Amino acid sequence: MKAMSQNGVNYHFDKIEESVKRSQSQSQSQGGVKMKLFAQIGEPDKGDTTNDVTKQWPNTRKLVEMGSIRLDEVEEDQLEKNQYIIFDPIPRVKGIEPSDDPLLEMRASLYLTSGKERRAAKVQQKETNEVNHGTLQSH
Repeated sequence: MKAMSQNGVNYHFDKIEESVKRSQSQSQSQGGVKMKLFAQIGEPDKGDTTNDVTKQWPNTRKLVEMGSIRLDEVEEDQLEKNQYIIFDPIPRVKGIEPSDDPLLEMRASLYLTSGKERRAAKVQQKETNEVNHGTLQSH
């Protein structure tokens, strides 16, 4: 929260964008920001649960590198596009199953509702701006 209040609400996005642009100027062939993706392997026989997000697994659990993600560029209007993205905590990818956490479905539903409301508010704000500026087209 401190970083947001000092650096603005888009602080993390701005830092990623800055890093991508800096890496592009340094090396054309391997430009971008690269991050490694890890999975922590739980041990159910030692009490690691997948249905209670309040129970943290010990740091001693094995980490496995799953791959990497590289960001090569940032879209010009990415901040605007971000307003239409809805986070879904349930992986909806063939071959990847969600945990048995009973809160996942509720969270997914709440995020969907929140995203729809945010989109509706954006559309309403845009229409209000168009009316106020005389640019709304009637059909």
